[in-house]
Amino acid sequence: MTSEWFAHSRFVPDEAREQVTAQLDSYRDDVRAVLDELRIPDTTLVISGSLGRQEPSVTHHGGRWRLESDLDLVLLVPDDEAAHPVHEVVPRLARRRPDLLTTGFVVRADRAPRMRSFIAADLALGWPTRIGGPADAPCPVTHRITVEDHLELFAHQLSGWLLYPHTESQFAGSKHYRDAAETHLMKCALEGMRLIVGAVDGQVRRYGDLLDRNAPAVLAPHLTVEEVAELIRRREVDGPDALPQDSVRRCLLGGVTAYLGLPPGDLGEVPQVLADRLAGAAGELLLFRHCLLLLLTAHLHPGQQDGIAKVLHAYLEEWPATDEAERAAVRRLRAELAHGSVGLVDTERRGDWITLRRQYYGRLGDRNFGRNATAQD
Repeated sequence: MTSEWFAHSRFVPDEAREQVTAQLDSYRDDVRAVLDELRIPDTTLVISGSLGRQEPSVTHHGGRWRLESDLDLVLLVPDDEAAHPVHEVVPRLARRRPDLLTTGFVVRADRAPRMRSFIAADLALGWPTRIGGPADAPCPVTHRITVEDHLELFAHQLSGWLLYPHTESQFAGSKHYRDAAETHLMKCALEGMRLIVGAVDGQVRRYGDLLDRNAPAVLAPHLTVEEVAELIRRREVDGPDALPQDSVRRCLLGGVTAYLGLPPGDLGEVPQVLADRLAGAAGELLLFRHCLLLLLTAHLHPGQQDGIAKVLHAYLEEWPATDEAERAAVRRLRAELAHGSVGLVDTERRGDWITLRRQYYGRLGDRNFGRNATAQD
């Protein structure tokens, strides 16, 4: 695969491909060395995420091109007990390769067929170039991407942007935040486009797919092909500085309206549609995602604050709080919403939404990594 790390990248220059390929090829050697050191031949390691999709991001710094994307590893093992040496893989790679950011997810092999969403889809794409484990083992995941999976990624980046911590205490214990809110906004725009197309086409595995097949026609009411290409290029090479705000706004608007089956860019009916969907949002994951859509609508359409506050209050009445911190956050938010204020900008209310976000990710991990076989969206 070494020459194919960028097989689905659209805008990464040849010089960057050459330099980063050398960086990644040596990383694969380091992975093999660590697995040998730990003597865990029963472990199958898959390089997933954007590298599994073969569309990583790069950055130019100090006269050279470097990998910007994380290295997302999925490690499949027969036994994921805390004492298993597989848990040493990521720390050892971090020490060997401080120039790269490695993350790792340990999954018990018998749970792998229950993996869901894009973590499963990306693992399937990276499976042919896995390291370790039986050479002839079939890929254990068969999950097909759904529109709810696209909403999950949109909500992930949306929460990173809208609920970006304003204080050190809000960062404490929180995960899945990038180095700047603008990075989440850039990725939220991309996920908005994937959600627009996914609502019609069912799945968009890679960002580059937004330029292929029928995707440009589906996106045409929202963005031109040139605008789509510009946002993909920024993710691959340029980063989030000086984002084209009008294009980004139309991505966000389009993601919400496409998911809810509304006319492009028309947020007027969002509160009522989500109020009507509350009864069907029995899954705790959907509750949080729909709350985020309401918060975004309040941000983009401030004139609807009162109506949105009422619907958010109704959603939080159904919130499945499991500990006192979560229950207290829900109480404070409901008290604020009862007065017709969404209260997102307020530091304390932001902290309460971040508390709910933290709980959401715990539940999401149980679902996506097969730990909870009965989890609903």
